[in-house]
Amino acid sequence: MKAQYMFYEVVLVISNRKELNEINNKKGAILGMVKNLQNTWFYSVHIFDTEESWEVIESELKATGETMSREDFYE
Repeated sequence: MKAQYMFYEVVLVISNRKELNEINNKKGAILGMVKNLQNTWFYSVHIFDTEESWEVIESELKATGETMSREDFYE
């Protein structure tokens, strides 16, 4: 199964998990991704408002149609 999102893609967090209440409905960019043994994709999402990265399951994200570049995050 191929990942739905790509590196540096801007996404919106849309989760019902209590652990993600703080970032629900916030935008961020994909900075990392990994697939587990059950073929579920997990993403490291850099949340713009807090400048923190959170681990979010693919089904908890929504595409915005926006993308950024590596240079937006790293020198």
